[in-house]
Amino acid sequence: MIQAAPVLDVIFDTDLGVDDAMALLYLHGSPSVRLRGICTGVGNAPVELTTRNTLYMGERFGIDAPVYVGEGVGLDGTNPLPPPALIHGQDGLGNIGPVVKRRQPESQHAADYIAETVMANPGKITVITVGRLTNLALALRREPSIARAVKQVIIMGGATGRHGHSGNVSPVAEANVFGDPIAADEVFGAPMPLTLVGLDVTQQVFMTDDDFDSLRRTAGEVGEFIYQISRVYTGFHREWRGLNGCYVHDSSAAIYAVKPTLFDTVRGQIRVPTTGAGAGQTILSEGEQDWFVSAWQDRPLVDVCVDVDREAVLDEYRTVMARLV
Repeated sequence: MIQAAPVLDVIFDTDLGVDDAMALLYLHGSPSVRLRGICTGVGNAPVELTTRNTLYMGERFGIDAPVYVGEGVGLDGTNPLPPPALIHGQDGLGNIGPVVKRRQPESQHAADYIAETVMANPGKITVITVGRLTNLALALRREPSIARAVKQVIIMGGATGRHGHSGNVSPVAEANVFGDPIAADEVFGAPMPLTLVGLDVTQQVFMTDDDFDSLRRTAGEVGEFIYQISRVYTGFHREWRGLNGCYVHDSSAAIYAVKPTLFDTVRGQIRVPTTGAGAGQTILSEGEQDWFVSAWQDRPLVDVCVDVDREAVLDEYRTVMARLV
């Protein structure tokens, strides 16, 4: 008798924009995932819009997970980046038109929800975060023991320079990490099982215009929704780099949770500068080095994705979307 694969209990932390919406639909459709809760924050749009978008998607696609509102600013009280309307649209969902939601978010703060849920379920909760790391850093500040109690943390963010991928908001910084580098450095310094799914691999996973057309034909309402919200997103990539499609950032991190064997990783320590021209850089010291500089002492080892089976990742995404028809 073949035993079913264990189901992952997932908290999804998101600044819900176009690629986040695609990842949320993947997590919703995957038989390997049970969404326990969704946390929102600022990033692809103000937190009010990312929360509204999350609630709207829950209503439209029957995603029953409760929604918890997180931070609208970084740990230092600022937002170093304006909302990227050119990428995700003024509404954060590709300017798809009126978005109406009737559901309301939960009253508990996202950071408190993360801390409480992880502590109540030791060794069982996977946290997938595809936005800034502010909510998770706050949860660690409020309850440091979650570092030992969480099953795993999977982060879409950062870049370590593999395959020439080193930054998308500066020469060295990726947007989620740059958006709150203080939070990122604290999270990477926590002693917990953590995997970074950064630009090193997400910019190897590329969805073409033909892929979006195929989803529109084969994945019913979900495919039509993905096609519509992706028009501004792919248009930006076309204007930005002359690309015929777009990178698959957040869904790559979601797929890593379910199919980690599709990715190659290395282990090392990470520091994130918080100021200056290098702010938001994810500096990787590969292996377990005993550096003399105090800033690197006692940093935990994390896993960093450095290669990916692009076609297998895209096949996995298409397979799960077909389940939602």
